[in-house]
Amino acid sequence: MTLAATGPGALLGSLPAARLPGRFGRGAVLLSAAALGDGAFLLVPALHGSPAVTVPALLAVNVVFGTCGRLVNVTITAVRQTVAPDGMQGRAAATIAFVGMGPTPFGSLLGGLLADAWGTRAGLLVTAAGMLLSPAVTALSPLGRPGRTPPTPPDTCAATGAHDR
Repeated sequence: MTLAATGPGALLGSLPAARLPGRFGRGAVLLSAAALGDGAFLLVPALHGSPAVTVPALLAVNVVFGTCGRLVNVTITAVRQTVAPDGMQGRAAATIAFVGMGPTPFGSLLGGLLADAWGTRAGLLVTAAGMLLSPAVTALSPLGRPGRTPPTPPDTCAATGAHDR
């Protein structure tokens, strides 16, 4: 039930996703949404007590994660569609999906090993802290720059090797 809360969160995040980068800048939206969404998971290891307290807190964490995740995904997709030449869209999307989701099984294995070695709470804390590497890396990249518009696409002729005739 708590994991399913990311769905309504994603719907909530999709509503302002087209307008926020134009208003605040794509870099600001990417960094704040990634930091807030990933940072929400820092609350999970601190939760303890009755389900009457922990379940609503987990629901809230997953709604925040779903909302912020959708904001990041829509913004990244808009940037990719702007900067990648038309003939490279499929490859660019596949590469992003592979790099983003490909390591998931290894992360799951590492999470299990951490929980076994250090305990569940410590494993969750390390994992949640590790998730904050995403906004940190984004802040250091061109995506984290405060511009309101995506970067200009590369010269299609230079990217494909074609020349004007």
